[in-house]
Amino acid sequence: MDINEVLAAQRAAFTAALPEPLSVHRDRLKHAAAMIRDNADRFCDAVSEDFGHRSREQSMLTDIAGSIAPITHALANLERWAKPERRAVRSRVGRFQDVQPYARGVQAVAPGRREARRVEAAIRRGDAEIGTAADRPLA
Repeated sequence: MDINEVLAAQRAAFTAALPEPLSVHRDRLKHAAAMIRDNADRFCDAVSEDFGHRSREQSMLTDIAGSIAPITHALANLERWAKPERRAVRSRVGRFQDVQPYARGVQAVAPGRREARRVEAAIRRGDAEIGTAADRPLA
């Protein structure tokens, strides 16, 4: 089995389990914290070996406690974070919207009135056309 088949099988198993209940997330967080806590000495020994010598106290403070604290925080807030919330959706997108590929995703650009008039005039003259990002190749 090659890597692509393994990844496809993992993805299928993951998506088949969605949506996962909060109890699964809570259980995974508890197991992660327990695994770190139960193996703290082994982690400290490995870090000390990697750095040549590093004090156990420093590793316990920065690596072990620094890993368990966010997990504990997530466990304490998981219920609140998972609650659905209502949000107002505001859109300033007008008639002329240009959706462009962007380094961090997709960016929608809605020009102002003056620019919209220029675009409208260019479309009437046949100098421009309305399209989407899918119509244009990525640069």
